[in-house]
Amino acid sequence: MGVIYGILGGAFGLLLLFAVGCGFGFYAMIVNPKSSSAGKSDDELTDYERTVRREEKVLRAMPNQEVSIVTFDNLTLRGNFIRAEGESKITILCLHGYTSNGYAEFSMRAQAYLKSGYNVLLVNHRNHGPSDGKYVGFATLDRLDALKWLALIDELVPGGEIFITGVSMGGATAMQCADLDLPKSVKGIIEDCGFTNCEEEFAWRAKKVAGFAPKLTLKGIGLYMKIFAGYGLKDSCSLKSCQNAKVPMMFIHGNVDKVVPYEMGVACYEACITEKEFVEFDNCEHAQAFYHDSELYINAVNRFIDKHKNH
Repeated sequence: MGVIYGILGGAFGLLLLFAVGCGFGFYAMIVNPKSSSAGKSDDELTDYERTVRREEKVLRAMPNQEVSIVTFDNLTLRGNFIRAEGESKITILCLHGYTSNGYAEFSMRAQAYLKSGYNVLLVNHRNHGPSDGKYVGFATLDRLDALKWLALIDELVPGGEIFITGVSMGGATAMQCADLDLPKSVKGIIEDCGFTNCEEEFAWRAKKVAGFAPKLTLKGIGLYMKIFAGYGLKDSCSLKSCQNAKVPMMFIHGNVDKVVPYEMGVACYEACITEKEFVEFDNCEHAQAFYHDSELYINAVNRFIDKHKNH
């Protein structure tokens, strides 16, 4: 009996250790994620991070209207609406990436959009920036929140036209809006380095960092997500949304992306059934396409908007 109890005790211990490990992973990824640049001095930042920090200050100094929405699960999400000079009927809904916020992610892009004559709505996803929420939505919940932001834009700019854009997690969110019942004011989607779905992105990152993808651990983290955050690793998928897209789409991706692989961007582009365009940025890392070549980026966006507005 002592041997049996020993085996059972050892099995229970391993199970407990596994559960604790998955719980820690869930906490680090979904509850309390940390930005890689948080707390760093300017001297410790890369050139790209210093540029973001500098331009974020410029953008925050611009006149803006503080706005908010209440989500389907009663969270208050907050954002900032900035009008272009003069009267513009075109607004870009800007969806930021993981551990970022509206101002930081679009510190450079939003200024270019404003100069091009577009209003911008910078939003903060759940559990990001000043928005409420205990758990990151990882596109699955954020895409539903986007519907509320779109309705708000229709109130702020009656009779206007909307383009949705997003970077990284925000890019996945933008893609996963493509098959929703969007307002008629939405004319197109511009996604930048978004992933296919949570499971594939988590597995790819794990393999990149650890050299292998711990499938059982990922499933354990997914179970925590389902129980506590209310969604699972496969509850939404950018590929499937693109396969049922209802508006034109533009796909932007750097070909040396080490966070969301370039191949994911290509796969989503190929899956898209609507009018589409792919813009590749050569030798460009994750989420740095505008920084890498701002002229190519804004020209592509302006061309896309010019083509699909007034439709």
